[in-house]
Amino acid sequence: MTQRSIPSLGIASMVRWTLDKYGGDRDRVFVTGVSSGAMMTNVLVGVYPDMFAAGSAFAGVPFGCFAGEGYGTWSDACATGKVAHTGGEWANMVRDAYPGYDGWRPKMQVFHGTADEVLNYVNFGEEVKQWTSVLGLSETPVSTTADTPVSGWTKYVYGSTGWFEAYSAAGVSHNIQNQEAEVVKWFDLTCTTGDCFKWRDGSPRG
Repeated sequence: MTQRSIPSLGIASMVRWTLDKYGGDRDRVFVTGVSSGAMMTNVLVGVYPDMFAAGSAFAGVPFGCFAGEGYGTWSDACATGKVAHTGGEWANMVRDAYPGYDGWRPKMQVFHGTADEVLNYVNFGEEVKQWTSVLGLSETPVSTTADTPVSGWTKYVYGSTGWFEAYSAAGVSHNIQNQEAEVVKWFDLTCTTGDCFKWRDGSPRG
């Protein structure tokens, strides 16, 4: 595998070590984060589709948008919403990070405030283009639900199996509220026995 950054490789290595040491369920590994953590969530889901079952990103940017050399890299163009691509172009960035991989892809959900003053709301639309294309879904949602999970937020579901979700939070800044209940439901964490959601559940392929 190529194009794996030191930070993402470090996290993946820690996940493997933890699974080995504590006998964790390799089919039920999830990732979530806010801001830079959301960026890393996009990276980990994109680069390690064979490790993570699902991801949830709050106020992030698409995979590849903030790419740069070295540490402490800041992309003003990405942050201010000046980086735009077609869905296919965004998807190719994900696929190029794992050349030859054509297997199962994790499910993904993203959240973004319309008044985000740090990472422009444009990035929300670019994430939608990227992940719908990676997952082979239409950019047109199959359902739109207002005031979900809180007033002023809108939930968009993509694909017949709902493999990708996007939440637009009207008037919300970069200090977006973490919606733990939605993430727990997305990861199916309340399930402890039986038919719990896991890696390779369903059939989306990139």
